[in-house]
Amino acid sequence: MFPNLSAEIARNKMSLKSLAVETGISYEALKLKVRGKTEFRLAEMQKIKEVFPTCTMDYLFESDGIVDETV
Repeated sequence: MFPNLSAEIARNKMSLKSLAVETGISYEALKLKVRGKTEFRLAEMQKIKEVFPTCTMDYLFESDGIVDETV
């Protein structure tokens, strides 16, 4: 759903769990948001942006329009 965010997580050798811990967003909630099942809140997006300071929010949260139905 958010290929650029997924790429940055991988590029920085992080896991979704470590991003959840670093941002204070629960792992389950973050998993649903990244897969497009639920929407990010602005405050959550800002916390994630702080983890990737060289990336813009537009870049990180550019959507491919595909919702992962496996959850």
